[in-house]
Amino acid sequence: ISDENGLIPKDKKKYINTIFKDFPLIVKKIINYTDLNSIHIAHLMDIEFNNKWTDGKIILIGDAAHAMTSGLGMGVNMALEDVAELMYYICDRKNSLEEALFNWEASRIPRVKEVHRQTRDCSKHLNKYQNASEEHKLYVKYLMKNKLPKNINNLC
Repeated sequence: ISDENGLIPKDKKKYINTIFKDFPLIVKKIINYTDLNSIHIAHLMDIEFNNKWTDGKIILIGDAAHAMTSGLGMGVNMALEDVAELMYYICDRKNSLEEALFNWEASRIPRVKEVHRQTRDCSKHLNKYQNASEEHKLYVKYLMKNKLPKNINNLC
């Protein structure tokens, strides 16, 4: 939680209530009943994209390989795709384990790299949106409704 300058607001509950002002009453009650000391501040972060996730028989998958912000909610999806495709290459048995891992990495990087980029872009826009004027918010809602893919498969 931070303002447009990356600063932590002095009154965290007031700031959080402002963000969630249009949410159902139950959300506001949860915020108000939450102990101030249990509200932890953390900025959205990802890691720079790395094109190397394997080293011999050692691999990184999911957030260990390609952590991304929650802008599109794709983090766990990428991890599940990693596992499914990894199993495909390992079970193929035409290649050694090292070759299977190399092929898996080569096949995953283009898709994950693109989703990582889109997620980062979306998070930047969401951070700007939070502090935008009402007129700008209406425009962004219009764009999201009319210009974004109707389903995530269009990102492939």
